[in-house]
Amino acid sequence: NTDLGVRREKLLTFETPLFRYKEFDRRDAFLRAVLEKIRAIPGVIDAGATSRLLLTPNEAAATFYWISGQPRERIRDQVAIIRLVTRDYLPTIGARLREGRFFETLDRHSDAQVAIVNETFANRNFPGRSAIGAQFKFGRTGDKGYWYRIVGVVKEIHEVGMEEVSRTASRLQPARARQRPAYDSSGRDRGSDRSRAGVDCVGSPASHLVHR
Repeated sequence: NTDLGVRREKLLTFETPLFRYKEFDRRDAFLRAVLEKIRAIPGVIDAGATSRLLLTPNEAAATFYWISGQPRERIRDQVAIIRLVTRDYLPTIGARLREGRFFETLDRHSDAQVAIVNETFANRNFPGRSAIGAQFKFGRTGDKGYWYRIVGVVKEIHEVGMEEVSRTASRLQPARARQRPAYDSSGRDRGSDRSRAGVDCVGSPASHLVHR
């Protein structure tokens, strides 16, 4: 009876490798075509894609992040799980908003990078106040990194295996794949467990979810 933060019924998943597409535009076109074909299937309500399926044990890579206004010394003590998602991913899995909004079509065509975070991320970094409108960088926290503006906060979603502790998470939808997730080549988390956070971002997802 564990609350996973997503719908439990009529949700199908499958994986599609994208290594044969080196350029972002080709990956993007391929994913758009696949999702449109899936949505056209009778009985399908919606479809979305992510770089890694939920409840995947021991495979949550993480990277450092920096929130605007924080001392730079804080970076080494906070990491976040990175996910790439499409615009309709969160509604497809049945994610629940606490405040703000989901991604919109206009976000993709805007120069501003936007993000959706989970409750743990919001509570940890913005105690007693709204996270909406706050900005942060991940991976590349220097001058070459991009600022992401938080537009929504979702209820907790169980990101990893059932035997693992839930982690803070945020989901990003950049207008283009300007920045790829930064994580160790081993794929394992960097940083201490007690400071682990999570981030999901849109770019080149490979796992598909179908709500029927």
